[in-house]
Amino acid sequence: MEPTVRSPALAAISSVLLGLPFGSACAQPDVVTPPWDAGLVESPGEADLVAHDAAIDVWSAHLANGIVVHHRHMPGTGIVAIRALVNGGALLEQPEQRGLTEAAVGTAWANYRSPRLTPEHLAGLTVRSDARVDGAKLYVDAEPDRFQAAVAATWALLESPRVERADLAQWRQAALAARTTPEATFRLLADSAILGNGQLAARAGLASVNQLAAAEPDQAQAWLRHLTHTEPIEIGIAGDIEPHEALETAAAWFGTLPDRPRPHAGRHAELRMGEPPASEARGHARTPNGDSIVMLAFFGPDLDQLDDFRAMRLATRIVDQRAALDLAEVGITPQAMRMTVSPGLSLPGRGMAWAHAQLPGDQAGRAARIIDAAFRELATEGPTQPEIDRAAAQTIADLESRLAEPRFWAEVLAQRETYAMPMPPMDEIRQAYRSITPVELRDRVAKYITNDRRVIVLLEAAEAAEARAIRQLRIQIEQRVKMDEPAEVGPPD
Repeated sequence: MEPTVRSPALAAISSVLLGLPFGSACAQPDVVTPPWDAGLVESPGEADLVAHDAAIDVWSAHLANGIVVHHRHMPGTGIVAIRALVNGGALLEQPEQRGLTEAAVGTAWANYRSPRLTPEHLAGLTVRSDARVDGAKLYVDAEPDRFQAAVAATWALLESPRVERADLAQWRQAALAARTTPEATFRLLADSAILGNGQLAARAGLASVNQLAAAEPDQAQAWLRHLTHTEPIEIGIAGDIEPHEALETAAAWFGTLPDRPRPHAGRHAELRMGEPPASEARGHARTPNGDSIVMLAFFGPDLDQLDDFRAMRLATRIVDQRAALDLAEVGITPQAMRMTVSPGLSLPGRGMAWAHAQLPGDQAGRAARIIDAAFRELATEGPTQPEIDRAAAQTIADLESRLAEPRFWAEVLAQRETYAMPMPPMDEIRQAYRSITPVELRDRVAKYITNDRRVIVLLEAAEAAEARAIRQLRIQIEQRVKMDEPAEVGPPD
């Protein structure tokens, strides 16, 4: 029989979850290490604290090594989602290291590289990853009967990630090619407009081609291991797995990782602040189909201003609906404009309500002007009650749909303490959106729809820019010709 992973702390977890007194003689479910994992974990981890948020039915375990694990039981979903957020990332990179987080995650995690893992371990699992401004994230999904395998795979990629030279060379080739696209040029323009041109842009902006080319395998591996072994980690688990099994298994595996600080929203706060952003960034690029790319944004509220954030969320829906007719009248499909509102989780103070589109010729700039006018009209005159009712109903329906998904819950839970995310119950959320009045929404939105908070980023297709220049030159020539023409002499009176 394979060894069970148990400890006094894990028994305490079961006691709390099952409503039994600690030390009860009642039988507790054992968490059995799968045969192919035997011996990987030398000693089970322990939990210092287990707490239950009854309002949203979420259990949380603070492990003795500083890692925090949250779980929500969602029976009948047929899936278990695990999200592991490692703090740090690009914010902590030195200038000579820029791009290492992106390189390491794009090789070690993207290719599931760890000496602990074999294809057998990964069977039936879906594994993804991404590098962030302030961290790196693992996404692991599995059917319930593969939950312990999913936890073990997540642990292996955190405990001993491996960057191989061939993987890094392949990743670098793709990354360098991606830097030459119009989308990358637009991203660089957006970085300059949103982040400014100082230290924050150097830390959080897109790594340069030269920086990516300089990354070496041993550097990338050492950097990722530094992050996974020293920086805070927060883990969200949601789906069709019982709380006692989820937390016991998570504590047994993740509790063996090295000690580190607990995640908290104020960590590295000084690195997240920067100079005031620019208000505009424009550029030109050859695009395959002559499209231009535009973003119109207003710096908005973060989650610590939750009422304002909700008002801006409704405002984007109302503006989307109002602008649809005007866009259609000038030949722009309303669906071509993507509109959303996002809080400044990684970079406080840089939450945004924004619209983004890729459109032919000069239509991108025209679309931005239409959206800008719709936002300003809403901030001045306010919405109607039917508009609020419709936007609130759409927002609530969207949230209810997401909250039925284990993947969404795992994503949110993995950020709960890292970003101090408020997590009120759904009844409270419904009431909050339905109770916003037209005057309240107007006044809250008006604080953010101002010239000093507006950002416009336009990557104009070179063909469109050349055509516009020719038109302007033609107009100037015509005006000059008219000025040089002799006045007509009419007959005497």
